[in-house]
Amino acid sequence: MLNSFHPASNAIPSTSPMNFGVPKVYTPSTPEDSINSLATLNNRGYMLTYLHGLSQAFVDYSSMAPGPVLDIGTAYGFVALEALKRGAHVIANDLDSRHLEDLNRRVPKNDLKRISYAVGRVPGEVEFSPNSLGAVLASGVLHYLSPLDFSLAIHNITTWLKPGGKFFLATPTPYTNFYQKFFPTFKKNRALNEQWPGYIEDSSKILPEFFKNVPKSIYLIDEESITTNLEENGFEIESMDFFDIMLPTTQFQKQTNVLGVVACKL
Repeated sequence: MLNSFHPASNAIPSTSPMNFGVPKVYTPSTPEDSINSLATLNNRGYMLTYLHGLSQAFVDYSSMAPGPVLDIGTAYGFVALEALKRGAHVIANDLDSRHLEDLNRRVPKNDLKRISYAVGRVPGEVEFSPNSLGAVLASGVLHYLSPLDFSLAIHNITTWLKPGGKFFLATPTPYTNFYQKFFPTFKKNRALNEQWPGYIEDSSKILPEFFKNVPKSIYLIDEESITTNLEENGFEIESMDFFDIMLPTTQFQKQTNVLGVVACKL
């Protein structure tokens, strides 16, 4: 049975997209192209400009975390900036240094001492000392990894976190509306006891036509699989729930059944 996660009592509600100073070069030319208004420069998806429940929970926790907080795949740094506002010490990670350079230009001068940057891929290119981080957010990024790299990323995260530190994960699932064409295959794979029933080698045949700037291979993990993965890596799950993400596009206004998990390192 899934338990809903609840933002902290001092949460600042954010129910609609917020104004965000993204460079004008990313402004869409037509409403139909608006999904790409915050597209990443390296074709790894797009960045949301509001806090959904899981990212809000991360921001709320960031100021009380027992160490620096890491935002994996921060893109232009919307969540990182929100955590800075709460007084957190933030490590912003991204594959593309151009995203981090753009973020750095928008960090208030008084906050520059509380942010650092890590360019590279998790896992494989970025490393942190064991037991050094207070919290880690991975929102809409780990599903671009292969199943083996996904598991390695979880292992790395638990190694980097201090005991009592928290991992915040938001990831699409086989139940997400974008992947409805794949759902029958997922059910078949589950029935056949495939090791990774949610792995898609070529998502271009499944994703809506407007969603062009994403990698081909995608790993959709369900609640049963992520529970096993996290518990085997020394996490205790505090909350798990499905939620919807509002999208800046006229064709799909929501990405449904995204899985949100908050887990604590034992």
